[in-house]
Amino acid sequence: MANDAHRLEQFRRVSLGISALPPPVNENGIIYFAKDGLETHLPPPGPGQFDQTYQSLHDTAFQQRSQGMEGALEPLYSFWADFLVDKFNVGMYQEFKSTALHDLEEGKESGSKHLLRYYEKLLGGSQPLTERIASDLVGLTRHEHGTNRPIFHMLRTAWRNGATNLKTIKRLGDFLTAEEKAELDKSG
Repeated sequence: MANDAHRLEQFRRVSLGISALPPPVNENGIIYFAKDGLETHLPPPGPGQFDQTYQSLHDTAFQQRSQGMEGALEPLYSFWADFLVDKFNVGMYQEFKSTALHDLEEGKESGSKHLLRYYEKLLGGSQPLTERIASDLVGLTRHEHGTNRPIFHMLRTAWRNGATNLKTIKRLGDFLTAEEKAELDKSG
């Protein structure tokens, strides 16, 4: 039983980069385990800085939110928008998207602004979008109404930008209707 708990802890560290236990510390600093199992040594935090596990950040943010604290999810939104660009995790992405959209329905725009920033980074990156992200972007565009359509405008910019990854354009095109493609091609 104790061996199973140890294996689970190793799996969390290697697969997810998170841990219920604090990371091991040695005289050279804190050791973090990368996804491929290699160790990365980082110096201990400097004055005014501290280490915090993802789970701790997540739990604290949602606890503060449940207590009515304004902006409690801001650090988590910021983390998701930056982290997921290079280290995509389906569950984390789904939570990011659903939380941001839920907040938007309640009139809070912070999460949707971070989600938009995340999508902009992906569209501007060298890697093609995944089918999931392309589908989500097109679906979100279809739910925008009125003249203020930030996702549509971001998508139009990427669609018309010759520097956007061609596989990204093709993936987006796979989910767009002919009318939507024509609207993206229009100047405006």
